[in-house]
Amino acid sequence: LNAQIHPSSDSYTLNALQDGVDYNFRMRCRNIFGYSAYTDAVVVSTPKDPRLKVVFQQGLDGYDGTVDLELRSWQPDTVVDGASAMSVDMDDGGGYNHGIMRFKNAMEAIPPEAEIVSAELQLLTTSNSDGTQSFFRMLTDWPDAVTFNLLGGDGVTPDGVEATADPEAGIDEPVSGDLGFIDVTESVTAWFAGAPNYGWGIINSSTDGWDFRTSEHGVMEERPKLTIYYVIPGDLNQDGVVDRDDVNIIKSHRNQPADACPECDIDGDGRISVLDARKLIRMCTCARCLCP
Repeated sequence: LNAQIHPSSDSYTLNALQDGVDYNFRMRCRNIFGYSAYTDAVVVSTPKDPRLKVVFQQGLDGYDGTVDLELRSWQPDTVVDGASAMSVDMDDGGGYNHGIMRFKNAMEAIPPEAEIVSAELQLLTTSNSDGTQSFFRMLTDWPDAVTFNLLGGDGVTPDGVEATADPEAGIDEPVSGDLGFIDVTESVTAWFAGAPNYGWGIINSSTDGWDFRTSEHGVMEERPKLTIYYVIPGDLNQDGVVDRDDVNIIKSHRNQPADACPECDIDGDGRISVLDARKLIRMCTCARCLCP
């Protein structure tokens, strides 16, 4: 990651860093005579998110399932893919652009017994827009090499057939350099419940085009990222399994009112008792409630 700090500024913010990662930073100065030597490296660790989650970003841990393209009305049969940024615009000179995006095989990475808590899509804006960027869940499948004309000759159509009639997510007036966090919980919940994952169609309400980084960008941290947060019922310590550690948490609160440990009240009777522990044992994800 390279960054330049203007002489009039004494700080610089790096967006899109991964959580729980050690980053090495060093600095050097430049003037008309050239560059100085680098300073010694300083290690900075980003906080680790303790929540259960799965993260999808092209190149992260070998993931290779992001598909994102422009759909251009003025190049209706052209596959517009491979650029490091995408533009969604209601007036791009020759016509208008829609966007389309999908994270393949995302639902398969979530444990089947899980419950979705939330999901967010992170996109790094590279050009301001004064419009609303609407994300419509696609209801019909499309090929990786999709074009404007392959979607019925009119790009993304939010008609309840090709895409949802109402947007399921959006972002207002994105600003260049900002990392946008888009709440896509509704879409992900529908996919996890069995609806096919055809991704989103993206439409800008404005002729002031919105540009953002794509999965082809050279810096992995700046590519689109989908994060899905979930819980596993009975996983009281949130380590991804239900085992004797969770049973012991209930036992440590036995005979207490539910507000002492709300998640321990498995049967919902208002008190934490041996009945809750017995019910939790039946939920264990490993044989004899002993996980490696």
